[in-house]
Amino acid sequence: QERERVLERLGDIERLGGDNDSCMKHWDEAILLLTKLQEKEKTATLHRKMANVLWNTRGDKEKAKEHHEAALKILEAEPESMELARVYEDLGHMLRRMGSVTEAIAWTQKAIQLAEKLNALEVVACAYVEYANQVGIMGDLKKGLEYANRALSIALSNNYLETAVNAYERVGEWLPAEEYEKRLEYYEKGYELAKKIGSISQSGFFLFLLAGEYI
Repeated sequence: QERERVLERLGDIERLGGDNDSCMKHWDEAILLLTKLQEKEKTATLHRKMANVLWNTRGDKEKAKEHHEAALKILEAEPESMELARVYEDLGHMLRRMGSVTEAIAWTQKAIQLAEKLNALEVVACAYVEYANQVGIMGDLKKGLEYANRALSIALSNNYLETAVNAYERVGEWLPAEEYEKRLEYYEKGYELAKKIGSISQSGFFLFLLAGEYI
């Protein structure tokens, strides 16, 4: 059990640092141990994390789908859980990135409903960030900004730093075009927080956003 915890945490750190090959290797090892230990929910958690890396950094939707389905098979046979809401949220995120926004919204709404029911605030905040993106893309910028601000408030109040980084980006994105000074403020804060948690990809992306605003 201790070896599994170390392997999973190593993978978490490597994902933040952008070393996705090492990350997936350590999570693969952890899943083998969890299968032997018959720890179902933790196995589902790793399937969800691996799915996220596959679609988010490699664009491998089909392989990611296999991991999502493995997680759902485990979790939907068990009592409702925070991890099930996380899988719903990640599915919604993936589908939106792949262009299936209507289907993505349905999964994200499921995530929000379950997370709110369980009072799983971190998952609520994550799902709000994704929902903000989806409704913004569909043209409702006001609603997008509302949900992004809700997510940021929850994340900062509870020290959910990775979620707060994502929320800073969303708030900036859905601010009215003329409010560029506010947008700069949110992007600067997001950049500083991304550096603090060691997220290489997000630090780079905030620099890209800041460059665009200054131009």
